[in-house]
Amino acid sequence: MDGKDVLEYFDGRISSEMRLGEAIDKKLLTPFQYFCVSDELDLSKIKWSKGGYDNKELTNLLTIDKLNAKKRADLILKSIDDYIADIDEVVGLGFCVSIEHANFMAKYFNEKGIPSVSISSKCSVDERDEAKSGLVNGTYRFAFVVDLYNEGVDIPEINTILFLRPTDSLTVFLQQLGRGLRLSDNKECLTVLDYVGQAHKNYNFYEKFSAIAKKKGKALKEEIESGFITLPKGCHLHMEKQAKEYILRNINKAFFSFNYV
Repeated sequence: MDGKDVLEYFDGRISSEMRLGEAIDKKLLTPFQYFCVSDELDLSKIKWSKGGYDNKELTNLLTIDKLNAKKRADLILKSIDDYIADIDEVVGLGFCVSIEHANFMAKYFNEKGIPSVSISSKCSVDERDEAKSGLVNGTYRFAFVVDLYNEGVDIPEINTILFLRPTDSLTVFLQQLGRGLRLSDNKECLTVLDYVGQAHKNYNFYEKFSAIAKKKGKALKEEIESGFITLPKGCHLHMEKQAKEYILRNINKAFFSFNYV
């Protein structure tokens, strides 16, 4: 997070490389079950600038716009009920847009009887430590975080991840996914819920799913259409119908815009 290039310390050379799928196949990381949940939110009109969606507009949509915010939060609760077998076994992280969004989600979950906490850079070290220990010992089921826990934090017990914001950076996406891939006793797999709405034309689903599926170009499109039959051992990826349509439409446009082959 200091913005410096790690390769400078190694004369710009990479001596060895291991991709996500290989690490899972070698049992160095836990398998995942990944669900793309259809989200009715229309993000296509959200302001787009260098680096992705405008965080202020996203925050307004997800917190201040009460009708959409409640509808979205209810969708998240329903998807948890649909895809998670036992809420009492959850050790979960929800990656949010902003501090306001994280606070909103924690408050909403607490009101619905799911003990949760929000964590951000404004929290003291003691507050962060308390939240971390509370997550591990079961005091909380979810921690909603902002620009924290992307890297440098080791909580192997995490078994559930909620992608509550569209992540524009492949690096950040893999870092966040990686928070739940650490091996831990009694953890069979990581459950991921990714909320897929109608994206801005500049948003890129291609890189994310290419990294997961180890496929590129037309082979990635075929993999999506066939239901991801070549994922690493023990892994599963399911796209709800509307989410799948959004993603395929976006990837088809990417072929023309970025010449993926």
